[in-house]
Amino acid sequence: MDRDINVLKHMLEYCNDITTDCNRMGNDLETFKNDKLYQKAVTMSLLQIGELTTHLTDEFKEQTADELDWRNLKGLRNIVAHRYGTIQFDTIWNIKENDIPQIVSFCKKYIDLIGKDKE
Repeated sequence: MDRDINVLKHMLEYCNDITTDCNRMGNDLETFKNDKLYQKAVTMSLLQIGELTTHLTDEFKEQTADELDWRNLKGLRNIVAHRYGTIQFDTIWNIKENDIPQIVSFCKKYIDLIGKDKE
């Protein structure tokens, strides 16, 4: 369980990085589409979040599969890593807007739950 907590904390950190970077850069889709540095900041954090899913225990992912789609998160990592030049930035923006808040809530919930179980 310690491993899962540590991974979730790192995932949360990358989610927070996305929020911070977006706030710093203007949090605007048009700016995002036209700013390569902004695109790289967000997509690199998404890549790291996807990569971190591989470090969670299989047991944890199975227990929480109804809350987060682990396969798609890992798949997003592969798309960002291997097909960067073909990424649809509208899709990335939608992930940032819709999925990152869900991941943040999920991570906070399980960091608290697992931490309480250890007490």
